[in-house]
Amino acid sequence: MQITMTKRKKYVHHNLQKLYPQKDQDEIKVLSKQHFNHLGQLIIELLTLPALTNEKYRNRKINYEGIDKIKNALALGTPALILTAHMGNWEMMTTMAAIVDTPFSALYKEQNNIFDRIIAHLRTCSGMIAIPNKKGLRGVIKALQNNEIIGVVADQSRKGKEYLFFGDLARFPTGAATFHLKHKAVAFPVFAIRDKNSKIKISILDPVSLSLNEQSLDKESQIDLFMKKYITILEKQILKYPEQYYWVHDVWRDFKKD
Repeated sequence: MQITMTKRKKYVHHNLQKLYPQKDQDEIKVLSKQHFNHLGQLIIELLTLPALTNEKYRNRKINYEGIDKIKNALALGTPALILTAHMGNWEMMTTMAAIVDTPFSALYKEQNNIFDRIIAHLRTCSGMIAIPNKKGLRGVIKALQNNEIIGVVADQSRKGKEYLFFGDLARFPTGAATFHLKHKAVAFPVFAIRDKNSKIKISILDPVSLSLNEQSLDKESQIDLFMKKYITILEKQILKYPEQYYWVHDVWRDFKKD
């Protein structure tokens, strides 16, 4: 366990230094400490998900900004994609299931351990449907065909496609781009950011879309353009709240190159 934590600390320090090459070691250490404090808060918040089924308590802890964007898209008879990342406390987005009138499902990476099963249960407290990614393609397609809401964590993939991320190649899953193109789903970048008072602000941003000229390109080019637009949005969020991105991960696979 100690070896694993040591490695994670190395990941965080390396990633933050790569993000901010102009910062000295003391500045990186401060930012690293802020990041681990954020992760600690994230775990505590995760355990409070059952309590957030109470509307009054939920309103004290979470502020939703732009939720009407999703409701308006659904009213037009189109499915909605929630595109998020390992940013802020993405688990808090499961509470959106309690405030929308349309079924809300989300893909997650299933792992064979008791902790994962506990988290899977916590995610469904507000009514969200958790779909394991290895078995859930049929469920996702059905939800999109029914003009429902699908949530996708669209970053940090071992088997995804490489895109420039802060100037260096990192792997991203392209499933969200495929869902958007094939099912005409409106794709909203959504981020759950913690403020100074520890309240979570869930912001629904304007959808990622392709111009008419871009839509005339071949499928692979459309996917690439979609992903690049989403990554640009994600980079802006990270620069605003660098301590709230999930850095305990070999983001650029630099450690795999050793």
